[in-house]
Amino acid sequence: MEGKTMERKYAALTENILSHIGGKDNIIHMTHCVTRLRLELKDDKKADLDALNAMDGIAGTFWRGGQLQIMIGSQVKEVFAELVSCAGVPGEEPGTRQKPGQPGEKEIHIAAPVSGRVIALSQIEDEAFASGVLGQGAAILPSDGKIYAPADGTITTFFSTGHAISLTAEAGPEILIHVGVDTVQLSGTGFSPKKKQGDRIKTGELLLEVDLEALRSAGYATTTAVIVTNSDQYGNIVPTALPTVEAGETLIKIL
Repeated sequence: MEGKTMERKYAALTENILSHIGGKDNIIHMTHCVTRLRLELKDDKKADLDALNAMDGIAGTFWRGGQLQIMIGSQVKEVFAELVSCAGVPGEEPGTRQKPGQPGEKEIHIAAPVSGRVIALSQIEDEAFASGVLGQGAAILPSDGKIYAPADGTITTFFSTGHAISLTAEAGPEILIHVGVDTVQLSGTGFSPKKKQGDRIKTGELLLEVDLEALRSAGYATTTAVIVTNSDQYGNIVPTALPTVEAGETLIKIL
């Protein structure tokens, strides 16, 4: 009975969303991050943000990077699935795409594992990252200490010190998340892993919690590098042009 109630709730919400954005035919593409629907519309003027903001189940809306972003919360995946499966809205799960080289291949999107200010790898005060020898990517000056999975895949290495995670995404990229500079010296202090090596993960799952203040107090930078270590297998690794990101938003596009 509870399942049917939830289904009706999501169906009503999705119908209301569609009615205030110009219908499904006004949607070019849709995806989601940890808490938001992200839509590209044919005609932005058909989106009634005041009406959307007044709905139960929506925490807010805003435009960013040419996308309408609708804040749903932890139920965003269910609302997304309802829009795709029942309403026929064109959508794609974040961090997924066809394998490279297949007909009709699409961009691979790597989500930001943490919220914060985006900087270039070249700005990191560590030659191994700054030089690009480990691969291409981007870095984030984190605003909080929660590190989430940037793509669906498998954790191939979770360093015993907790400061770095390597994973292989289902779409092919091999991704290194390295929290801080030279933080291996902390021997795990300030790092609380929530997953382990070998775990299969989904985009947005919590991997690690970091006590950023403990790192800073110990004299370590908290800059978090996100690197595609098999960059040479792809044509272009394109970091976002946005100055800041929230966890779950696209940080890197692989073309």
